[in-house]
Amino acid sequence: MSETQGQKSPNPVRQPRAERHLALDCNGHRYTFHYRRGEERQVLQALVAMAEDPASKIDWYDAAMLSHGVGVSLGEMLEELLKH
Repeated sequence: MSETQGQKSPNPVRQPRAERHLALDCNGHRYTFHYRRGEERQVLQALVAMAEDPASKIDWYDAAMLSHGVGVSLGEMLEELLKH
């Protein structure tokens, strides 16, 4: 139980996990991206940069799949916050 100003709360608010990760298996490689809640914009920008880079093995389809994972994660976080 959590305590607030010396009082116990019978129903503590569960905070969504702060650490997030995305994984992609592509052409025999596994790409794993770790980020914290609130860094979704930076992750999406990095995915765009990788997809635009001809030297990167990540293409637009891969970036779309990974960005979908970011969206799912945001949706889950929103649902959890709206429960309380």
